[in-house]
This record gives sequence, C-alpha cells and structure tokens, in this order.
Amino acid sequence: SVVEIVGRADTIGKIDALNTEPIDLSKITVSTTQKRRLVLPEGVALNRGLPSMVEITLEIIQVP
Repeated sequence: SVVEIVGRADTIGKIDALNTEPIDLSKITVSTTQKRRLVLPEGVALNRGLPSMVEITLEIIQVP
C-alpha cells in the first residue's frame, strides 16, 4: 500500500517505515490477505480522507 502522511518535516524525515496492528502468525496456515490499521508515530497523521487501513499479503511457503 501507498500512504500519504503529514506532520512536521523533522518528524517525517526520520520515518523509513510504518507499523501496523500485530498479526498472529501462529494462526495462519495458508497464504492470505488481511487488512490492518496503521500505527502512526506521535505527531504524524494520514493525509485527510485516506483510509487508516492497509492491505497486507502474507505468503506461506513450505521449507523443505
């Protein structure tokens, strides 16, 4: 997903990734797509009108 964030330039300049709500991987047995809410640092917000959820694709690969 692509998101647009707003905030002070010095705060945004330090961000290289955003976190989401946790995903319990112990309950995932097949590849899936899930929606999770973004966890934004203090002083940072999503650009007005953008959804706070992102779509995450989890691909399960069996290791030989």
